[in-house]
Amino acid sequence: MDSPNITKPRTGTSSPSYQEDPPSEEVMNRILALRTEKERLKAELADSHIKIKKLASEILSLRELVCFHLQHLLISCLLRFRISGM
Repeated sequence: MDSPNITKPRTGTSSPSYQEDPPSEEVMNRILALRTEKERLKAELADSHIKIKKLASEILSLRELVCFHLQHLLISCLLRFRISGM
């Protein structure tokens, strides 16, 4: 059942008679592809973080603008009620 390609678990002491086979080209290509994908995802995450910060800033600006207009609308309504005697 033991195959020379199966990696035996390391126990802290290595046997001088046992050597692991180097990874196959297919495995190395897969590792490289995964590293490339990891870097792409990191860049995408950083870009998304920047977009989120920008959107949060725009939301705050819009909130301030809405509050400003609501205050003026409230003042306008209060002045109308006061002028009309209500």
